[in-house]
Amino acid sequence: MYGIRTEAFAGKRPDAWIKSTVGIICIDAKFPLDNFAKMAATPDAGESKTYAKQFLKDVRSHLEKVASDYVRPDEGSADFAFMYIPSESVYHFLVSEALDLLREYAKKGVQVVSPLTLSQRIELIKAGVHAKRLSEEARKVQEELQRLGRIFEKVDGAWRTFYETHLKNAHSKATEVDKAYRKLREEFDLIAKILAE
Repeated sequence: MYGIRTEAFAGKRPDAWIKSTVGIICIDAKFPLDNFAKMAATPDAGESKTYAKQFLKDVRSHLEKVASDYVRPDEGSADFAFMYIPSESVYHFLVSEALDLLREYAKKGVQVVSPLTLSQRIELIKAGVHAKRLSEEARKVQEELQRLGRIFEKVDGAWRTFYETHLKNAHSKATEVDKAYRKLREEFDLIAKILAE
């Protein structure tokens, strides 16, 4: 189950969310790109450095917002959220220039993802959900087998009682009755023969 710009938990409305085995995983896609664009566009190295610092400040601020808004396990979220970077080049810049910042917020539960890494993470989440479903189905099958085992034990006990006691007694009695019947028949036939003479 997932949602796009709908309430995920506790009134929070991330850009997207996915229900998983570990809680609701929020994805925030509102990323501040203005200073990155200015940094990339300016030919002046000094201005570029100023824009880069401002961009990293914007990123820190946004990471903090994602951590405080969407990493709330006590309210139903997972203990992590994704901050989506819409560009591989921006993602690469952050990984190469601000890895310590990304690590700091990863410890707070914010995982920075790009178009390529988000799809990999979603596949892992799907695999986790699928594994949980399989586990639940296996548990249900195991419970059903245990239930059938209990029924089988009852039927087996009833059959053994019937077969070993009643059926054997019936067979024994049938043999006795058959002997008595044959003897009676012989006697009857003998009387009938005497009367017929």
